[in-house]
Amino acid sequence: MAGQVQIKDKTVLDALRKLEKTQLAPAMATIGQRWTSRTMLAFDSQRSPGGAPWPKLKTRVGQALRHTGRLRSSIPASTRTGEDFVELGTNVEYAAIHQFGYHGPMAVPAHTRKITKAWGKPIAPKTVNVKAHTRQANIPARPFFPTKTLPAAWKQDVLTTVKQIMGFPD
Repeated sequence: MAGQVQIKDKTVLDALRKLEKTQLAPAMATIGQRWTSRTMLAFDSQRSPGGAPWPKLKTRVGQALRHTGRLRSSIPASTRTGEDFVELGTNVEYAAIHQFGYHGPMAVPAHTRKITKAWGKPIAPKTVNVKAHTRQANIPARPFFPTKTLPAAWKQDVLTTVKQIMGFPD
């Protein structure tokens, strides 16, 4: 999933500038771990990085974006860090739809479906073929990464990491 948030917060940037060049990579690795944990928390708490609750599910019971766990588990494996960056991401093709939402036509490929009801009445289980078609999708955004700005808690992760690496108490 492509997207980028650049840190423009003066306090955060000033703190990072205080680190020696040799301290940057370990700092970024720690920040990456903390931000990955925050992203996992978004899935667990069903809230955006800024704390707004995700819209409730309409078509099934359970937690949003947790049906198979594929999206959530792809994030730690996709996190990268370097001397001057932390990159959180995912290789799951449908991630952007859930991060930003989508309202419009969506192609549904041909598939089979097992049915156990017809016209609201139970029937013996039967497998039916469903032809390819287009449907109107109305998927609300359920952000798990920060979008435009870095939330306060995420900024604090940077400040805490810098203080710890420099040997200052929290």
